Amino acid sequence: MQPGMWSRTIHPKTGFQGSMIPYLKTAIQGGYGVVILNPSTNFCMVNGHRAKILHSSSPEAHVSYVWKNYIVPNAAQEISFIVHDNAGVLLKTFLSSLSGHETQRIGGVAFIESVHQISSGDSNGLRDLLREKAVNFEASAEPMFTVIGSSKARLGCTSLSVGRTSSEANNREWTVHSVQTSAFVFLQSIANGIEESLHAIRATFPNKLIVTVNRARLTGQPYNNPFAVVQCSGQKKETVGSHKHTMDPEWNQTFSFPVTSSEAKVVIVVKDRSFPMNTSLGQVVVSMSEVGLNRADRRWFSLRDEKVPTTHGNGEVELTLEWVHDTFVARSDSFIRGNRMPTLEAQQRRPGGEGENACYLCKSTFVLHRRRYCRMCLRLVCTSCSDRLFLPGFSEPKRVCSGCCDLQMMLHNKLPRMGPNGPGSKVPSQDKLDEHAQRMEAMRKREEAERRPLAINDFDLLKVVGRGAFGKVLLVRKKDGKNAGQIYAMKILVKSHIIKNDQIENTKAEQHILKEISHPYVVRLRYAFQNADKLYLIMDYYPGGSMFYHLRKSKRFTEDRTRLYMAQLLTALMHLHSKQIAYRDLKLENILMDPKGNIALTDFGLSKEGQMVEGAIRASQADSGMKTICGTAEYMAPELLRHQPYGKVVDWWSYGILLFEMLTGRTPFVDRNRRQMFKNIMQSEVIYPSHISPVARSLISKLLNRDPARRLGGGPNGGRDIMAHPFFESIDWDKLMRKEIEPPFVPDVSSVDDITNVPEMFQNMAAVDSPVNKKNGEGHHFDDFTYQEDGYIMRAMPS
Repeated sequence: MQPGMWSRTIHPKTGFQGSMIPYLKTAIQGGYGVVILNPSTNFCMVNGHRAKILHSSSPEAHVSYVWKNYIVPNAAQEISFIVHDNAGVLLKTFLSSLSGHETQRIGGVAFIESVHQISSGDSNGLRDLLREKAVNFEASAEPMFTVIGSSKARLGCTSLSVGRTSSEANNREWTVHSVQTSAFVFLQSIANGIEESLHAIRATFPNKLIVTVNRARLTGQPYNNPFAVVQCSGQKKETVGSHKHTMDPEWNQTFSFPVTSSEAKVVIVVKDRSFPMNTSLGQVVVSMSEVGLNRADRRWFSLRDEKVPTTHGNGEVELTLEWVHDTFVARSDSFIRGNRMPTLEAQQRRPGGEGENACYLCKSTFVLHRRRYCRMCLRLVCTSCSDRLFLPGFSEPKRVCSGCCDLQMMLHNKLPRMGPNGPGSKVPSQDKLDEHAQRMEAMRKREEAERRPLAINDFDLLKVVGRGAFGKVLLVRKKDGKNAGQIYAMKILVKSHIIKNDQIENTKAEQHILKEISHPYVVRLRYAFQNADKLYLIMDYYPGGSMFYHLRKSKRFTEDRTRLYMAQLLTALMHLHSKQIAYRDLKLENILMDPKGNIALTDFGLSKEGQMVEGAIRASQADSGMKTICGTAEYMAPELLRHQPYGKVVDWWSYGILLFEMLTGRTPFVDRNRRQMFKNIMQSEVIYPSHISPVARSLISKLLNRDPARRLGGGPNGGRDIMAHPFFESIDWDKLMRKEIEPPFVPDVSSVDDITNVPEMFQNMAAVDSPVNKKNGEGHHFDDFTYQEDGYIMRAMPS
């Protein structure tokens, strides 16, 4: 099993991942030091040969060695464990081998679906440790966070239910993702006793449903103004917007509902404002047991008839559903009256017949005291044990019990307890403490520097490597902080030029696409920021130069060389199309080469998001297609010149032009007279040189079909039809995606900042951030433009 994976049985499907990374991030943010054990692996591959890993002959030997050599010498007083599945058996065996003073360092143990069992031969010390400092989370039909008595007797520790799983996940997948927050809350609060830690866990009970209505694919006739109505917990909300004459409306609107019961349901009804209000296109009913707990679950749901649920409605709708715990969720008065929630707390915490008639803190009855509800935990409380506080996000004070206040203070302000590790341990000297303080201060400053919005002064400007319509591209080096010394390409866009040419939306789309797309043959965006005059996009630098530069040097490419480039480009375009993105500007200048000879697609300034489904143009969708005439003249598809609505299939025409150009050194319809070139595109036949093979001619002719519906790649299979063409028969697509196919040409590159493959006209330019005339662009701020790839998305104020 690979390190950092929870289990072999958890696979990345339906939104689930077996990675430990979410847990690791939470641990690091909480100030924990982390050690990941991999006891199931006892060998590794060295130069193609199996080699044994020392001290890992068995899982027990591995754990013992790591404990003695890495954990025990550590200065941490508390050592906590999070274990999953069969690892619980190994941990129980390990804990039974510890001495008395070693068990004093155990802070807490969070089992997840553990299969260990307590036996008559286990020592009293082990039994006490599990009973007082351990909890197990498992999926069951019991209500969430109720104690499972049978499991408690079997495991020797408190076992809590996390509810039922959804129909698309197994228990282990569901539980791992559901209990992340609860597991860390338990480890933070176990020092106050098992009862208080269980109370803290129950305070993380999910109480808010987040529903995002993304888009729909409707059938039948085009609709004038479709909208969605979302109903849950007695509340009804609907999407807004105007979608005229469409079958593919996009809303991307998010709603939240206070939900605490796993028996609740959310109903989404799709309607059209031009129809009677009692008429719908269909509905989706989702039970809370099917909703992702503490994780966003995005998928398509088929619409069903409202009156006959077994009958299909008119299409499908894409939803993102997430059931989370929101500390500051405030229920409406009507919701509180309808959801008094005696079930969980009455079963777990309230004695005898007090229940609904007494404050859960002071036990005073509500004969002389007025009944209140805590807006955080929804439990009954009196006025003496609660107060009205201003919670984040609300303009009015809300009633909060003192128990929730104390819990939040304990969880957010709990300081690490430093003390002796055991008998005979030495107290750290003042010098050691000062050294640790200096390290912590340095870490804090580094973190602040990483979170600080970037600016042009954070980079050394080295050389000019390109120029475009709205700015230039510089070779830069990051000065300090994370990735200090890294070489990048900085694309500088002048705001006044963008505004003057009405390119604001295209520029925003380019930044959004670069940020969202992750593909081996597409350039990656690393940073983005702005000032009052300019926009800055920081991307990977490709020292191999552009495909335009290399084709002019080589005159033409061999068929084998062309095949690899076109295969890499094909996977990139297919990935863009799968994200509903039409590239629209495919040409040699927009294809770069890395030092090993692989290519990457760049420059998304003319790309368009949210186009036709599966790349095909349907008659019912023609009016909602793209109509803008854009791109480079030599690569334009005939439907653009005919001023017809078009879709992503125009990229396959440009793809065919590019294939012909690589094999011949020129485009097939080129002419100095622009009008004649457009006439050639509309009418002329392609003339193939004799050196082009029949299989290449076949592919080009199918790509350059003037009928978009018959063009290769324009059908329902999209680019998969192109992949299946005999021209690519020798391509191993899996190896291609892993970059394991050796390119036939490797550019002459001496270093990561080499500019020998950059045209000389740019090399002699001064690498400066030139001042601009502020008249046209001054004061315009591009919202949500600032970005850092490492996860800090900054919201910079207008300069």
